[in-house]
Amino acid sequence: MTLTDVAYTKRIAMIHGGSYPQLATLKDPALAAFDVRGIYALDMTQASLDDVDSLIIADRLHPRALEAVKDAVARFAQNPEHKLVFFGEDTPVLLSGSGGAGGAGGLEWNTAPTNFWAWRTGDDVGIRLVNTTNPMWAYFNHASVHWHFHGSYVVPKDAVSLVDYEPVEGDDPAAKSGSIMYFDGHSYPAPMLVTTMDPVFHHGAGFMPGATQLLYRCLRWLEA
Repeated sequence: MTLTDVAYTKRIAMIHGGSYPQLATLKDPALAAFDVRGIYALDMTQASLDDVDSLIIADRLHPRALEAVKDAVARFAQNPEHKLVFFGEDTPVLLSGSGGAGGAGGLEWNTAPTNFWAWRTGDDVGIRLVNTTNPMWAYFNHASVHWHFHGSYVVPKDAVSLVDYEPVEGDDPAAKSGSIMYFDGHSYPAPMLVTTMDPVFHHGAGFMPGATQLLYRCLRWLEA
């Protein structure tokens, strides 16, 4: 067997907007080991995804980029053989009105307080691991989801929250509990992992180890 005979389990791509943290993440040798292909959002067509099995939608995409990829992502999600990971707070834009069978088409976002340094200080910011017997927890651990977040979602019908936010003492009284990360195997034919955390930005910026853990562990699931 030669190196050219080796086939990866899944062909993974990441949609990005060309920002420095996104490009730095794509240049990470660890991502190269998973053969992750970057797709620039404004150059993307449906044909760009023809040979892709698993898709990452990077966090912090420009609204123009979101609009450019919305229809292609929705079509990609119609194949039950595909997998998707949505990072950051852009998911409601991408999933709204895009043909889901469940609640994802009306995904509701709740803003929550952001503590950038809880991973260093140990502050309780309301992150709660839930449904820990779910098979998805074979891919994640406490460190990979306990750093920071910018808000939460109301979990779509039949989706399973994996990490919740519960308001803690000192939070804005208007803050609402919700899911920071959930698995949805029902709203669309393709299973998807959705999180409000933004690991592509923080991994590319190089200063938050938990973000790196989450990114790498998502790749393990996408390749499985």
